[in-house]
Amino acid sequence: MTPGDAHLAAAEIHERLVALHHARFPELGHLTDGTMAAVMAAETGIDVDTMKVLLYPESRLATWARYEAVLTALEATPDTTRWFARAHHDLAETVLAWRPPPPDIADITTPAEFMAALHRMLKTPQPISIVALARQMASRDSHNTWRRTALSNILNADTVPPASKHASVRNLLSTLCANAQRPPAHVDYLFDTWLRLQPDTVRPRPAAFTPLRQPPQPQMPTRPLAPDRDRDRGRARDRGRARSECNNRVEQDKPRARAAATLVIASMVVAIVIALLVAAL
Repeated sequence: MTPGDAHLAAAEIHERLVALHHARFPELGHLTDGTMAAVMAAETGIDVDTMKVLLYPESRLATWARYEAVLTALEATPDTTRWFARAHHDLAETVLAWRPPPPDIADITTPAEFMAALHRMLKTPQPISIVALARQMASRDSHNTWRRTALSNILNADTVPPASKHASVRNLLSTLCANAQRPPAHVDYLFDTWLRLQPDTVRPRPAAFTPLRQPPQPQMPTRPLAPDRDRDRGRARDRGRARSECNNRVEQDKPRARAAATLVIASMVVAIVIALLVAAL
């Protein structure tokens, strides 16, 4: 399987899992990525970090047993389960296998628990001072580190380190894991946990996936406007009233017209008589 094919397969796994969850629990509506992982983790008993890998399997692939548990909880059909089995088998050829985090990291669900885990690594197996921690961070990566005062403020805060300092946070976790004699894989587990605990407004969305396309909303048929009968009746009344007024004016003008015509005729008769008299003389 080529990297492009793996990308498409991972994206389709994500979309199908989201669609299955929506079909199983339609009353929940649209969920953000972080909320979806948390809800599905609570429904299946799988830790949140592993659930995020199940939903976004492009760079790391969870075991098939984990997918089976999720598909059973979502009441997937046998055909759907077989499709996921084939897609999982194909992805396993190119994607690294995912191993769930140790219990003490998997159980972290709040910023306070995350900071408490960092403090335990500061004291195990040998305590390390803030000054020594800042020095070791600088020796690892001098461009992505914190000075003593800033580091002390970060470790004594009630919230997780700032979201804008990815490289510095990874440097801090690498240094703490080395001091606590933890394997390098725990750095990735802690870093994923730190990302998960960020607020939704700043948590980066995986760029490999796009939201499910929403079906087009049906267009309501448009009905022709009903004729305005009151308006039409009003116009008819106006036209009738205008014709009536015009007829009245014509009737009123008829006597005047007849009088004017009589006067003209009388004037012509007088003129003719006068002309005859003049001619006789």
